[in-house]
Amino acid sequence: MALKANRLVGFIFPGTRQWIQQRSEETRARILESAIKLFSTRGYNNASVDDICAETGISKGAFYHHFESKQTLFIALLDGWLQAIDNAIDASKDKTAPETFMQLTEAFPYIFGAAGEGLLMFLEFWLQASRDKKVGEASIVPYRRYHKYFTSLIKKVWMKVLSSKWILNLLPA
Repeated sequence: MALKANRLVGFIFPGTRQWIQQRSEETRARILESAIKLFSTRGYNNASVDDICAETGISKGAFYHHFESKQTLFIALLDGWLQAIDNAIDASKDKTAPETFMQLTEAFPYIFGAAGEGLLMFLEFWLQASRDKKVGEASIVPYRRYHKYFTSLIKKVWMKVLSSKWILNLLPA
């Protein structure tokens, strides 16, 4: 914080809209962290909203201010994890197919490593997708998008291989 013309710069005063927004974002982030911990250790079905609130140190009202239900919280976690994958794919869009594969193979260990204890959440996502229609729908859309993307990438590489002259030397005369 700096003092500029008798005003604090960079300080958000309590009660202001910015302060309220910042507190709200911090609370939401804490709820997400607690949910990852509890879903990873207890599983989705054995972690209640009460457990999440107790772990986070908030009231149920605060929980429901941020999330409509435990299910919407779970889907928000899935969306966050998928966003990391989407970011890795987006970062490689302007590269050649081989460069894209190399970049993605370098990114995925980071994505899984950054997940830490939340890595078990990946298994919970698949398990809940098979049991809960809404979670399943939230999971299948990105799955189809990734399937389409990687299929086109593989086709691009294969077409390049087939069109290259060295492949002709491998074919019988």
